[in-house]
Amino acid sequence: MDPNGLVVMPGKGRAWKMAPGRSSTLKLRNGETGESVMIFEEVAPVGTVTPMHLHHDSDEVAYVLSGEITFKIGDAVTVGGPGTCAFMPHDVAHAWKSTGAETPEPSSRSVGLTTTISSKSKGLSTCQEQVSSLSRV
Repeated sequence: MDPNGLVVMPGKGRAWKMAPGRSSTLKLRNGETGESVMIFEEVAPVGTVTPMHLHHDSDEVAYVLSGEITFKIGDAVTVGGPGTCAFMPHDVAHAWKSTGAETPEPSSRSVGLTTTISSKSKGLSTCQEQVSSLSRV
């Protein structure tokens, strides 16, 4: 970890081809942040599903940049478009599905942003605080 911080410019980060049409760009990895945060941008074609799962040691935040995502957090189901922010606490089962009408186009930056916040950040209580803490300059 660089004690002076780290900036990852647009279009940079390690690419991960997950499936045909589905990819992630790893913007910050745990090893680069002292295990405090991991963040990646994901392009998820319509119909892409992340099955129910949970994290024991980290909370997760997802922010929709474009398209439509259906989130299931515990028993609650919520559909959200651009600007929607979802908070998934550790030890709570969650899943999501890309349910929009069109597949996001990477060339227009139509990607979903998912942030996994480690247990070191559990003092933040709301989704907005979690995202704001990442975007403050």
